Amino acid sequence: MNPMLQYVETGSAVILRVSPELIICRYKPGAKVDRASAQGNLQARMSLPGGVPHAVVTIFPEGSEFGTSLLDMNHYEPCEVAERTRLVAFVAEDPAMDAMIKLYFAHHPTNVAKRVFASEAEAMDWVQGELKCC
Repeated sequence: MNPMLQYVETGSAVILRVSPELIICRYKPGAKVDRASAQGNLQARMSLPGGVPHAVVTIFPEGSEFGTSLLDMNHYEPCEVAERTRLVAFVAEDPAMDAMIKLYFAHHPTNVAKRVFASEAEAMDWVQGELKCC
């Protein structure tokens, strides 16, 4: 077993550290993506050991529900989150979630590098390329 492999499960997602530089946050099918779930998942991610700034792949499966309370807060504003987040790839399997992610960042700009993808494979390719180059 890989000693770096660590995970936390919340009511809405499984957060898995696969290496010092990469964490995957996989929302559960039918999960509501709102202020409470996003905060809980960020806190769970921050609870994983390791201080190295890491990439995050956040996966929203088909059928995830976007709650407008997510827009109430900038989840990347706290210093700890910004300092430990190198880049974020979002996987939006549903086009509506893609639009909601873009709406969120229009309301809450951040300096954290980010992109939205339709598939996990595309997101992982981008993340791996970014981790190698920079």
